[in-house]
Amino acid sequence: MSEPTLEALQNGMAIVGIEAACIKTADKYYLIRTASEASIKGTVDSGENKPLRKGNRLLARHKTDDLITGYEIELTDLLVYPEVVALIDGGTVTCTEEGAFASYAGPVTGEEVLRTGFTLELYCANKDTGNNVLNYQKLTFAGCRGKSVVEWSLKEGEFFAPKYTIESMPAVGESPMTMELVQALPAVSQGV
Repeated sequence: MSEPTLEALQNGMAIVGIEAACIKTADKYYLIRTASEASIKGTVDSGENKPLRKGNRLLARHKTDDLITGYEIELTDLLVYPEVVALIDGGTVTCTEEGAFASYAGPVTGEEVLRTGFTLELYCANKDTGNNVLNYQKLTFAGCRGKSVVEWSLKEGEFFAPKYTIESMPAVGESPMTMELVQALPAVSQGV
């Protein structure tokens, strides 16, 4: 059997920052332009490794591979959007008759938290050596829900940023993450 041919990779992408984050539920599509940081870690169902031994001799091995089950995403935003806090946290936003924010109530202590499922999209710039945006890398995470309550860190004289912990656990047969290049960021459509 011949050795595989060594290929030089030519088209790497220089990805920088988060230009936008979008949260898409069954009936809402939120555009967040102030997301500042995302930490993405794969979650797996660990396989098993069962050796068959006789003393110090390995006779056989039965090993099953780890299987990806999704991702855990920690997303930090520079601003507080009550609708997003409620979606991740599992609480309720109350608005005035004019539609402005009035209050937020977190989930009730000791009761099951019903969180809404959503798809998370992260858009990052792909730049060239002239600092020009060539296009955007769009990462899409399916089967998302808030994993835990929103984290807050308050400090005198400092702006604080909410940190959202999101769990992506799509159905079997569905990819938990896709990556594609798009030419433009999503835009909010203006009424006709």
